[in-house]
Order: sequence, then C-alpha cells, then structure tokens
Amino acid sequence: MLTVGLALAVACAFAFQDPVPAIYPVVDDSGPIEVRTTAGREEQWMCTRLVDGATRAALRGRISAYIEHEHPEPATWAPLRVAESDAEGWVRLRIDDLLAERGLWLVAEAEGYAPSAEMTAFPPLPWELERSVDIPLQVLDALGRPVPGARIGWHLGCGHTADSRQVHTDAEGRATMPGAHGDYGELWITGPRILGEYNDFGAWRAGRGVHLLHCDPAPTWKGVVLGSDGRPRAGVHVGLAEYHRGPWCLTDAEGRFVLEGADTTSVAVADERTGEEHWFDLPPRGSEARFVLPPRGEDLPEIERPEAENVRIRIDVPAGSPSSEVELEAWCPETRFVDRQEIEIGDELSIAWPPGRYELVFGGGKGDWREQRAVLTVPREGSAELKVALAPRKRVRMWLDPTTAFAQILPEHGDVQLVTPTWRRSIEEDLQHGNSIAVPENEEWAVRLRLFDRAHHIPSSLVDANGELELSPLQPHRIRLRFADASGRSLRGRARLAKHPRGQQEYEGEAEWSPDGERVELVSWLGPGRWLLIVEAAEESWRAPRAISELELPTSTSEVLDVGTVVLVPALERGLSLRLPDGSPAAGVRVTLRDERIELDEEGRQPPLEFAGPGDVVSVDLEDGVTVPLTQTLEGAGPWELRWPAGELQLEVRDARGEPIPRFAVHLDGTTYEDVEGKLALRGLATGPRELIVAAQGCAPQRLTLDLAPRASATVRLDSR
Repeated sequence: MLTVGLALAVACAFAFQDPVPAIYPVVDDSGPIEVRTTAGREEQWMCTRLVDGATRAALRGRISAYIEHEHPEPATWAPLRVAESDAEGWVRLRIDDLLAERGLWLVAEAEGYAPSAEMTAFPPLPWELERSVDIPLQVLDALGRPVPGARIGWHLGCGHTADSRQVHTDAEGRATMPGAHGDYGELWITGPRILGEYNDFGAWRAGRGVHLLHCDPAPTWKGVVLGSDGRPRAGVHVGLAEYHRGPWCLTDAEGRFVLEGADTTSVAVADERTGEEHWFDLPPRGSEARFVLPPRGEDLPEIERPEAENVRIRIDVPAGSPSSEVELEAWCPETRFVDRQEIEIGDELSIAWPPGRYELVFGGGKGDWREQRAVLTVPREGSAELKVALAPRKRVRMWLDPTTAFAQILPEHGDVQLVTPTWRRSIEEDLQHGNSIAVPENEEWAVRLRLFDRAHHIPSSLVDANGELELSPLQPHRIRLRFADASGRSLRGRARLAKHPRGQQEYEGEAEWSPDGERVELVSWLGPGRWLLIVEAAEESWRAPRAISELELPTSTSEVLDVGTVVLVPALERGLSLRLPDGSPAAGVRVTLRDERIELDEEGRQPPLEFAGPGDVVSVDLEDGVTVPLTQTLEGAGPWELRWPAGELQLEVRDARGEPIPRFAVHLDGTTYEDVEGKLALRGLATGPRELIVAAQGCAPQRLTLDLAPRASATVRLDSR
C-alpha cells in the first residue's frame, strides 16, 4: 500500500526564509491575501480552515499543492508545497509563485478523514472534510477470476492527477482502500489483461461488503523503443490518452516496455524531458513492437506505398463456410509499415505495399475464422502472390429464455458478451436472432451477463455434446413487507429498492403497492449488499417513521426475504415548522433535511409530501450575510417547532488611531461574515460566551470572546502589522 501524504510531501516542500504569517481572510473566501515579508518581498497567500463536514469542528491536517502530469505514470508524485493546519484548523499557503503552474490542484487531508481535492489556488472557506471509511475491494477479470497483484489507484481530480491512495491486490484479487469515501473520486486499475478504464466505489456504504470491480479484457503489448542512433531509450512513456489516465507505461533501462490495458492499434511514445511525442502503429497480436524514434526535432518519416498494386492475396475456405469477411494484419518489422484489411470470401485482395518481409495474421481475434499466420516477401521489382487456406471457427448455439423478467430488463440495464482474456464482443443481437456464435479454439472464453453492478460468467465447459449452451439468468432478490399502524391494523403503502436516494438513483426498483391487508413483494436485481429501502404510505395522513432506510440483501436469492412490518404514524403529528430570529414564520425558506432541500410553506411549515422524524438533522442558511446558520437535531415525538435564537450583535471595527476600518471580516463558528460600510450586524445568535476572530487587511487579527446578551454591541480595535 502506498499513501501519498505528509511523509512524502515534507521532503519536497519548498523552504521558506520567512515564518508563515498569521493571516486571516478579510472576505468570505480563501484569498488571495497580500503579504509583505520582513525582507520587503510582496507575496500572495491563500488561507482557509479545515473543518469536519458534519460538526464543523476544526481539524488538524494539511493542504498539498500538486500539478497535473500529461503522462501520469508512475501514478504518484511529490507535491510542490505542503502546509499544515494549526490547532484551530487554519491553513496558510503561499500561492503567487504557483499560479503559473499548469493544472494546479490543492488536496486537503486530515487523520480519519477522506482527502478532498480542488482544481484552484483558492479553495472553499471553510474546507469541509468527510469522515473516511476503509473500503474492501476485489478485482475480477473478464472471465470472473480474481486478479492478483493488480494496482488500484484512487485519484480525486481528472486522470492527470496523482493517486491519493494506492493499494495492490492479494492472491485472491482482494485489497482494502484505506481512508476513502464512497461518493467521489475514481479508481484506475492496472494489471495483466485488464482494460484501462475508470471505475468507482459505487457509492459504497459501511456494511455493504466487498465491492466487486468487474474489469473488461485487453491484450498485452510488448516491445522496445530505440533512438535514432539505435540505442535503447529508457524512461520514455508508451501508451495513449484515451482516458486522461492512459494507459501508460515507462520503458526500462534497455528501452523495453510492457503496456497493459490498451485495446488499440497505435500508441504514442512520449518523452517528457524533450516534450516530443510520436505515434506508432502496433504490430499484429503476439508480435513484439520495435519503435525507432527520429532525430530530435524531426518527425517520423512517411512510408510511401508504390503507385501500382504489387500484392495479390486469395483466401480458400471449405465449402459451406460462412460468408463473413476475414481480417488481415500485415507488418514489416524493418520498415515499421503496418496495414489492416478485410478480405471478402471469394474475392482477391490486390494492394500496394512497400518492399520488405511481411508477417501476416489472418483471422483470429473477434472474427469467425481460426487464426492463420504466414510470411510474405514483397520484392523491390515485380509482385508477390499468396494463397491461404482458412478454417472456420467452431460455432455454438446459445440461448436465453426471452420470456424471463431478466431477459426483458437486460437490454436497458445490462449486456451479454462473449469474453476472452484479451477481447470481448456483444452477442445480444445473435441471441435475439437465434444465430450460432463463433468461439475461439485456442483461447479461454466465457459468456458474461452483466446487470447493474452484477456479473454472471458462464464458462465454455458447459457447452453440451450438441454444441449448445443455455445461458442461466441472474436471479433477483424478493423482499416482502407489510404496512400497519401502531395497533397492527393493515394500511396501504408502497416500497422500492434503490442504489441512491431520490433524484440520484442509477437504478430504482419497481415500486409496488400493497393491497389492503396484504403484504407487498418487491423484486430487486441489484444483488447482495446494503441498499436503500424507500417507503411511502398510500394516504397523505400517514407517514413512515423514516422514508429512507437501509436494507441488507443476502448472498442467496433462493428464499424471499421477509423484513416484517413497517409501522406508519400519523403525518400531522410529525410536522416541522421554523421561525426566524424575530419570531415570524420562515415563509418560503429552504431547509436541508436528510440531504434534501425542501421549501417551507407560507406559514414556515413543512409541505405535506415531505416528512421529518426523530434523529433527522435540519440545517438552514439564509445566506443573507446577516443571519447565522442554524443546525438542529430533531428529538422526541414531534411535532417540532424550530426557533432561531434571538441574539443580535452590532460590531464596529476601528484602527489603532480610532478611525473606522471600512472593510473587515468576522469569523464565527467556521463561517466568515463581511462588514457593510464599516459595520456588521449579526442576528440569530445564541446568548452566552462566543469566540470571534476579527481580521482586516494590513492589521493583525484579533481573537476575542464576547458574552452575548440578547442584544449586544462591541467596538474592536485592530493594530497595524
């Protein structure tokens, strides 16, 4: 396991001649803040505060400054600069000499919290971090087998950014990503026969079990990179930027490379030391590439074809063979000339190729024909002819019962593919038309049925003596529950199972209404794990105690999972209302409840179709620059009437001479408030002692504690720096 953190950063951070200035922002953002050092040098700094995203408590942590790499291999690199937070969460980082860097990212970290990244020199104020979790993972290849030794990197920005966490799989393809968060960032897996593409944690939640990463197949490309002088070129990148992440690899001391994850016919060779990049065609499968770079500053020479056709190739196949085309790959190692053609059965291919000795590959791959290799020499004068006999691949008739619910949901939410360790192709259309399917003769293969995050692999060993393969479908979970009131009387309700809350779901199970007095039965294709159970009553007068809860589905789907009775409660007794600091109803105010934004009615009450319950956290911010935010946890049975505290503070700030300072800021409970024409009025404050930080440009910030009465006023004097 490799974690990019402080140990790596400190060794590479810039050294400062002057101590870190004790600066605070004077507006509601993190900078830039102008600083003049003791040596008279003018600098720009940013200043923010690391806080717990749930409690707003200050965090001890650090912010690291990184830049993007165009060819991100290796996938980790040292930050440009690192700054640690103080005991109150404040982090100060010099930024003016980093602004010209291309692709500047800031990464915030704290022990026990997931890292967070922003592509900016001036991050949010405060910068909220989420509690981290350790997420168990397992990497499976296209055939459903564990992949040992795979590298899993988790990056938070685009693919050009450094991995924030990195782990390697064990013999069972398992690894645990430490200190992570399931809702953001992307995974990049590097390993043999794994296609380079982005993955994610699937909004993983604690208790959901091992998150399976089903990978697509890709070939392995090997070769050597030489300079124009014929010497090996070490430390250059080979790959492609289909994704920002690559895939890329580096040549070794002998100029050799092994590129995993690229399903392509051409790659780039990039030298970051010279800034040069050249594209080369890859040879046929199984052949090693030999890339010779041109002299520095020059382009690769064009390979000119002869004007007249000088090669004729004819294909012979057994009678009754399919009429599909044959793929041909031709490669001349001496000249690096590569050509790919499709030859119609019964037709002769006439083409112009430069002279040289060619290695030819017919068929194989995803096509209908067995692979056949040949060698052909094209002379400088005259022409060359070749006749090749090909045999069709074995064909298997596969079928999936189209009347099943699985087959009906598959086209919209999944796919059926023929897969090998190095390639895949869709066979859904062949299944629909009842066509037999050509399968490889010398390569492992399977049929993979995928639905949402689930995958079902049917191996070739199950083909029967008649050359047929029945595709057994994935089985759904069945969940049973009923709705009742506190006395046990049956009520009508509806339930569904989802991956994400309303408005964010990738999949939402069929919502089923329960008949009067009977249980409702759900069907879920999401597979085992912990998912969201969303319930609602048929009548507005009833509500569930909690509209969204979690439900753990077992590994087995053989039995119906009975979750019992959901007891509904009268909705009118569970209402929520809010009053402003002056006692008036919070008409039309939007509050956050269970991560959703809801708008209160004209009397400051919760709308009828929304529901609050004990333990829910309600937060509201008027964002008027005057009223402090309110956060409160609902307790008891309700209904709840929330009231903003009525405390008010009038604050005036003057300099050492007693002159009003026209622009200043106040930091209170993790929020920054700006003055209005040299004065600041805050309302919605709870009475009692409160700690404030007052800051202004060119002045030393002052920390003070005020014992707030219902209505308080204060004048603060700031000394010049």
